[in-house]
Amino acid sequence: MNTNEKKGNSASQCAQNIGMETGSNHKTCARCNRTLPIAAFRLTRWGTIASTCNDCMNKAKEEGRARNKAAHEEQLRTMRLQDFSQRELMAELHRRGYEGTLTYTETHSINISKINEQ
Repeated sequence: MNTNEKKGNSASQCAQNIGMETGSNHKTCARCNRTLPIAAFRLTRWGTIASTCNDCMNKAKEEGRARNKAAHEEQLRTMRLQDFSQRELMAELHRRGYEGTLTYTETHSINISKINEQ
């Protein structure tokens, strides 16, 4: 007995709740309103059929990637190595799978002309 039956809902009511026609292998997509075969929908992690068809899900993912790509590229343009602390740099290299020893040289600029004026 599933949770819907415990609440007193019949199988047909459960099917209507998830957008399926009773006794059919079709479902209506919540986004595009097309009635498609069940095979056109993904299963959720809870084992139910998704409310959005695979085509709409893929289209939404592509749109999201396009939005995020521009923001990510801008962030990469503004990030410089000197903006990272040593600990952040080590953590990032470790996250990317680097192992071993890292040797680097620091360059410091000192304006000597101001020291001589005093």
